[in-house]
Amino acid sequence: MIFGNRNAEQTEKIMEYLGQIEGYIRRDRNSFTVKESVKLSPDMKRIYDKIAHIGDLLAEKTREDQGVNGEMLLVIEKISDGNLGDRVKRTTSDPHIQYIATSLNKLSGKLQKDFNDMIAVLKEYERGIYKKSLDENRMRDGEIRELIKGINSLRDAITAMLGESFRHGIELEKASEMLIEKMYHILEASGEQTNVLKSASEEIRHITQMARQSSDNTQKMQHSSQKVKDSASQGLEFTSKTVRAMDEINASTYAINEAIEVIDQIAFQTNILSLNAAVEAATAGEAGKGFAVVASEVRNLAARSTEAARTIKDLVAKATEKANEGKEISDHMIRGYKELSEDIDGTIRLIEDTTKSVEEQVQSINLLEKTIEDLSSRTDDYISIAHSANEVSVSVSEISKTISKNADMTEFSGKEEILRELHRTRQEEGEPGYV
Repeated sequence: MIFGNRNAEQTEKIMEYLGQIEGYIRRDRNSFTVKESVKLSPDMKRIYDKIAHIGDLLAEKTREDQGVNGEMLLVIEKISDGNLGDRVKRTTSDPHIQYIATSLNKLSGKLQKDFNDMIAVLKEYERGIYKKSLDENRMRDGEIRELIKGINSLRDAITAMLGESFRHGIELEKASEMLIEKMYHILEASGEQTNVLKSASEEIRHITQMARQSSDNTQKMQHSSQKVKDSASQGLEFTSKTVRAMDEINASTYAINEAIEVIDQIAFQTNILSLNAAVEAATAGEAGKGFAVVASEVRNLAARSTEAARTIKDLVAKATEKANEGKEISDHMIRGYKELSEDIDGTIRLIEDTTKSVEEQVQSINLLEKTIEDLSSRTDDYISIAHSANEVSVSVSEISKTISKNADMTEFSGKEEILRELHRTRQEEGEPGYV
């Protein structure tokens, strides 16, 4: 047995030292003191020295380990705060701790490189350059691989979005320019339509006025035609009376002719009697002279009566002829008045139809005038809407130009292909290509 009873005090002291070292190793205490306070035997001295040496080595290793561990903790804290640029610079003789420190430095370096690559790519994205992507195989799995995949997916989504925006921006710019041109033509046509509607409205007012005058005139014509019809009826009545008067004159002239025939017979017989009286007076000689004078006067009277009767007969014949001519003319006038009355009736019906038609036309023209006024009012609304639409199209054109400009300032995969496709499409449509 190394330790005897006589060395109990020395043994107890060494056990104390060993207990301090044990507590230090178990982290029950932060330090230990190995101090020779009793006189030791040579054998105990060697044990004491060995314990002291072990304590020194342990203290030195502890300082090394604590330094490395402290730096690792600082590096880990900075990593948790987002700073990947710090490293564990101290070293230790403990291979396990040193391995951990080296592994932590490698991890920090790899993470820094990965994040620097991601930051560089994101900065290029910030500058509008979306051509670079990250290697997803640099991480086998985990959240960082998912982050890299997310950045690549973001790049693909932004590239697709930019491609569509670029394409649609150019097409929208083209469409907005066409829309502006069309809106200009619409405004121009609307202005022309307004002028046409104003002219049409003025013409319709003039036509309405003329139609109303025509309606008034047709009513006057209808009234005048009625008067003419009344006059024609009166003329027919007067002509009929004239015919009846002519018939009465003819009857009278017939009676006069009969009377003249009687006068002729009387004059003829008187002439014969006067001749007989003259013969008898000549036979009587001187006594019949006075009777001969009377017979001569009677014969002269008979001759004058005959001549007068012949003259009256001629006059009556002429009066009869004129009466017959007047009757014939009156018959023609009656037929003419009847035809005139029929024509007037037809004219009155025509005027009535015309008046009705003119009134309907006036109503239609009034309706047309109201329609044109409504159309003119709506045209003004259309022009206002067209002006608003034109302002919107100009705004759309400015927005599309901004979109095209912003998309043109970015760089992404497929941009050149889109430009070539648009250029080819516009060439096929006969338009200048996009430059």
